[in-house]
Order: sequence, then C-alpha cells, then structure tokens
Amino acid sequence: MADSLSCLKKRDLLHNDHIPAAELKRLAYALMENEQFADALDFFEKAGDQEGIRRIREWSLEHGDPFLLRQTGKILKEPIGAEEWRKVGEKALHEGRFTQALTAFRMAGDEEKIQEIMTRTGQHPYVQPN
Repeated sequence: MADSLSCLKKRDLLHNDHIPAAELKRLAYALMENEQFADALDFFEKAGDQEGIRRIREWSLEHGDPFLLRQTGKILKEPIGAEEWRKVGEKALHEGRFTQALTAFRMAGDEEKIQEIMTRTGQHPYVQPN
C-alpha cells in the first residue's frame, strides 16, 4: 500500500476531513515501515497522534535527521535543546552527511563543529547550504 502512495493520493488523503484518525495512523505506520518518515509525520500530525510524532522525533535523533527533528519540534510545540541538535549533528557527521551536520550544529550554536565541517568540506562559513 504505502509503496504506491503517490503525491496526489497523499494530498487527497491529507485534505479529506472524513478519514478516521485510526486510518491515518495505520497509513503513517505503514509509511514508517517503508522508511518514508517525512510522509509518515504528515499523517501522524493529521491524526493528532502524539506518540507517532514522538517516535519520528526519536528516529530523527538516532539517525541524525535535522529536518525531521525540527518538524517534530514545531508540531509538538517543544523546544529542541542544544544537546539534541549536537546528537543529530554528530550522527550526520559520522555518516558523512555534512550539510545535515552543519544544519544541526548551527542550530546548536556549536561554532567549533561548524568550523570543523567548513575546513573538511572547503565551504565558506557564511554560505548557507540549500
């Protein structure tokens, strides 16, 4: 099912106010199983499933995904501490995902790590990554 969830189908499901929360949660968990975490987050948000959103937050911390960490923080209306950002940054850096690491360390305000990444990648410190 989740493999064939096109962007149009996703749009239709998320904009349909008649789909029960239980069905939205089921879709979200299926998307998580397929490692489509950003899409799953949209369905958890629509369903109002705080537990599902927190699972995605934990996944983002474990796997170094600053985008999902930021999104879950916004949805849950919870601030993200510098240590959480550093954890995400370290994981991303360890895996060679320098742009994601840089994003996380910027959010943490960790100038030392920012400079380390800049030196390793040859980026100018004032150029924002896309």
